[in-house]
Amino acid sequence: MSFLLAAAATVALGVGAASSTEVIVKVNGTDRTVKVAGAPTGNQSSKVFLQCLVAKRVLKINGGDVTMLDGSKVVDHLNEFAQSKTSADPCTLGKAAYPSARH
Repeated sequence: MSFLLAAAATVALGVGAASSTEVIVKVNGTDRTVKVAGAPTGNQSSKVFLQCLVAKRVLKINGGDVTMLDGSKVVDHLNEFAQSKTSADPCTLGKAAYPSARH
């Protein structure tokens, strides 16, 4: 079941992907599934990419608009992956699409 969060942006922790178009996030200790607005229908590779893109990352959720902390949109990362013609591991690409800051 997809869950749309309140109209105001909500900060959430990415848990993973329920499908190639839905992310699982943790808000106030509760897992919620959010449909990513505009996400292309994908396959298992797209789901794995999405899983590795959002897992353990802080996200901003505003309805179906899912944004990384740098302001980049998850749907843009998904569209770029969907258009790529690569045999690279989708999880490696997902992690690399939004590298963690190292201090």
